[in-house]
Amino acid sequence: MRRVWIIARKDLADVLGSRSTYLYVFVMLLASSSYFFSYFSIANQLSHQGANAAAILATSRVFLSSISYIIPVLYCFFACQTSISIVVLEKTKRTLESLMATPATMQEIWLGKSIAVTASGTAVGLAVSVFSYLVISLAEVAPRVHQFIAPPPLAIVSGIIVVPLLVFSVISLVTHLQLVISNARVSNFIFVAVFLVVLGILLVSVYSLPGGGLNQRYFLPIFLLMAIVVGLISRRLSSRLTKEKVVLSSKE
Repeated sequence: MRRVWIIARKDLADVLGSRSTYLYVFVMLLASSSYFFSYFSIANQLSHQGANAAAILATSRVFLSSISYIIPVLYCFFACQTSISIVVLEKTKRTLESLMATPATMQEIWLGKSIAVTASGTAVGLAVSVFSYLVISLAEVAPRVHQFIAPPPLAIVSGIIVVPLLVFSVISLVTHLQLVISNARVSNFIFVAVFLVVLGILLVSVYSLPGGGLNQRYFLPIFLLMAIVVGLISRRLSSRLTKEKVVLSSKE
């Protein structure tokens, strides 16, 4: 594991030192304004309808609880865009060949790259998620309901544990595919495609379950199930990964 952490730390430092990382932070903060204005619209509509304080409080709890599950997933995956092309770039620059010439095995290289992308993406994504939640809750919700509404415990467990596991399972699968294919453009679209598939499965699954709608109690088990399934696929593929199977050329 020592070589894995050496590879991961080097890539992690490169990502966190990149200006593009902070550009993505700005974009995520800008996207959070949509939730801010969504709640503003919902609360105003309730007020115009003559809803009492209890109804506004209940609606506010549901709204904040929902985004506490959703935005960590969206932001963590989005933040991974800053580093998902590490393998592709190293193929282009021919630095991957030098890394493969070291005593590190392909499983160690694959794992180190996957950990670096996951760690940087989840760190940035969760930080922006917490900041966005606090801004919405304290600046918009609290003045209306006269109290701070904390995210539910299961949403915290989801964001801290389950979402990073889901992100890692997807990233590890994408990293494996990037290692064994040659076309850089295809590699760049793999992550987006896999993320859209995961998001699609989530939405279809939740809406098709009893009760309909985005019921909060379904998020955590669905995240966990997807993490396990994608993780098992990724693990099975990586167990057969050897240096001979890696395609070093990266066509533009």
